[in-house]
Amino acid sequence: MIDKEYIDDSAKFEKQLIDICFGDIVPMEIEDKIIFQIYNSLINSLKSISALENNQLFDSAKIIVRSLFEQSLYMLYITEQNDNKSAKIRSRAFLEYRIAKDIQNTFQAFESGKVYKILPNELEKETLEKYAYKYGNCNSLKDLYLKAAIQYRQLFSNQCLKGIPNWYRIENGPRDMRKLAKRFHMETEYVVAYKYYSDLVHGSQVFNKMSNNDDTSTVIVNNLSAHMMGAVQASLLEYYGLLNAPYESLWKLFEKMIKSQVKGE
Repeated sequence: MIDKEYIDDSAKFEKQLIDICFGDIVPMEIEDKIIFQIYNSLINSLKSISALENNQLFDSAKIIVRSLFEQSLYMLYITEQNDNKSAKIRSRAFLEYRIAKDIQNTFQAFESGKVYKILPNELEKETLEKYAYKYGNCNSLKDLYLKAAIQYRQLFSNQCLKGIPNWYRIENGPRDMRKLAKRFHMETEYVVAYKYYSDLVHGSQVFNKMSNNDDTSTVIVNNLSAHMMGAVQASLLEYYGLLNAPYESLWKLFEKMIKSQVKGE
């Protein structure tokens, strides 16, 4: 079971990292803001997994693990090169991708002409107003989507890609999630967290489970979650140049979480 102490320690790790690197006077760049936004999302995923397990909703917890795994890979990719230039390019692609996909999904939903019973008509107006600062005043969601797609693809100007390609394809990066996982030697984690647990998302694993034992399933979920968090935290220490830095409190906290992971607590 992912306990409250582990979650609290993960949050303390972030706070200490921010205090050391930025304090009250050093402004965060866009890449730093995105890095810590993703990290906060990971902590929220841990909280969700813990809450679901406490209510014995083990399959639902696995669905959140899939998201945690995906976001962990994003973090590893953004911080991979340990330099601000590469992180800036990748974090910008990540941000632009999320905006473009939001617009695309809204446009495609309304385009079908069948969703007005589900989605309020006001959503179209809200979406146009929401992104007016970035794309100007658009007359329709279609116009907004076309502008967003064109602007996003400009980030990939030398790659001749169509539609809205995955953001991590920037700089000729991995084509898909499997190759992204392979880049960080996480093929096994990919099979379990992304491919196998994806069946739960799509409802195709109602009868077939990796384990019918809830205790075993919980161990897999918790070990995988802690493993990914450990990889992310180690990557952050390296990215911000703290691997050999004399910050005893931060290192003790990191070592405590790693030991907890190894023991499977």
